[in-house]
Amino acid sequence: MSREHLVRTVANTIGTVGLRFNMTDKQPSDLYHAMAEHLADAQLLQSPETAAEAEPLAWAEQLDETSLGNFLHTLGMAADLRPVDGALAQVREVIRSFREALPAGAERKRARTLLDHARDALNARMTKDNLRLVLENVITHAAALQDRAAELEENLRAVNAGWGVARTRVTELEVAAVEGRAALAALCHDLDDPGSMALGALYLLQQATPGTPMEPGETVPKVYRASHDSLVMGLYTTAAAARAHCEADMRRDLPSVSLDWIEDEEDGVAELVAAVGEEERSTGFVVTALEIASKYDEEADE
Repeated sequence: MSREHLVRTVANTIGTVGLRFNMTDKQPSDLYHAMAEHLADAQLLQSPETAAEAEPLAWAEQLDETSLGNFLHTLGMAADLRPVDGALAQVREVIRSFREALPAGAERKRARTLLDHARDALNARMTKDNLRLVLENVITHAAALQDRAAELEENLRAVNAGWGVARTRVTELEVAAVEGRAALAALCHDLDDPGSMALGALYLLQQATPGTPMEPGETVPKVYRASHDSLVMGLYTTAAAARAHCEADMRRDLPSVSLDWIEDEEDGVAELVAAVGEEERSTGFVVTALEIASKYDEEADE
């Protein structure tokens, strides 16, 4: 069979199969098998083994119905070209263009041969090498994580040890603060006028040690409120300062008046009175001793 006749025979066979295929309800996947049978019947294949190995049109079963029809029509037109070499070149180009238009990996797997088994063995070896590389990377990363975990554990032990030292030191400072508070409170209690600095320091120590029982001799710091007819005039750290404020206001109107204080030690209230003849009359000035609280007492508002 001449080359030209071979090309025409193949083209006619493809056209016949395509025409029959279009007249049936078969799926595109049946085309390849029908075409292989017709090519074998026309003795255009050397042997079934050769056809199975080559499968030149195996990929065509992936085409949809429209694309397959276009492919067969284009092949028929290419087979009519002259000279024959041009027809073969055109057929190759048609097959190449339609085949490359398929999505990646869409071709059906070819018949397995010794070459395919050799390729699979090579791929399997590459896969093992890749797996080995991945495992080596995982082991390396795991070792780094293990070292980092050990470092963090060591840091945690150091931090815990530091906290232990800090807690011990805080306990020592709390004991010292309580002792200092007791000593300062006793001093303020013994002095008639301890001064604002001593009272302020005592107040700060009491704030720094809340919930600590009071030591023997310790007293709660007080402030003294000067007021006139319930209007607050000022707060003072000593009763003497609060009384001086009241007396000064009183003498602005009556410079020569004789004044005296009547104290109620139980309530901590001292009232300023003025001598009028043989009587003492209230002036409305009052000094009240108030304890400084270190926390809110809800019952104190009652």
